[in-house]
Amino acid sequence: CASLKKTDTCAISGQRVSFEGSIVLEYNEFSLSNSTLSCLSDLCSVTIRASSTISLQQGSMINASIIRLYSERLSITDTSLLNVTGRGYINGPGSPADFNYAGASFGGRGASQAPSTATVAYGNLTLVQEELNETLGSGAGGAGGGSIRVEANDIWIDGMLLADGVSDKRASGGSGGSISIRPLGNINNPSLSIRGNGY
Repeated sequence: CASLKKTDTCAISGQRVSFEGSIVLEYNEFSLSNSTLSCLSDLCSVTIRASSTISLQQGSMINASIIRLYSERLSITDTSLLNVTGRGYINGPGSPADFNYAGASFGGRGASQAPSTATVAYGNLTLVQEELNETLGSGAGGAGGGSIRVEANDIWIDGMLLADGVSDKRASGGSGGSISIRPLGNINNPSLSIRGNGY
């Protein structure tokens, strides 16, 4: 798709594509079929803008720290997913001082053995800000979840959107990240997961 114009259709089928650094893709239509896009760098982003349609089909997946999808129509089938689990901060604004006694905070205060060990939460529980440091979960041994935002006039998501924090057996765990869905028209009921993985 690298040589295509913004007015063209980019269709990726049966491929596993890995890359370093953040990318921005802009086309008329964009589709993944039985394919994976994986950004390997820390805190990297994948942004896809399509003037018509974005579709993920037949077990397709996008892996990154930050995923942004903007289109007129968005479709994610039941075997496809957007995955930012464990791709947030390892240490961040919501990381506790002692990983052994408290989970990380984001949107709400992280769980802890003693209230004084948890860090005051950053971010907003009900409204995700656009600034980078307001959309990524923090770590506490395990990394926090990343950030997903989708915006379209018609949104059909049968697949999953995952932004969980991950745990570390030697310490506590990361907070969940953030998922923002902004339907400008119709939306069905997507399957979302934004879980912390600490105490």
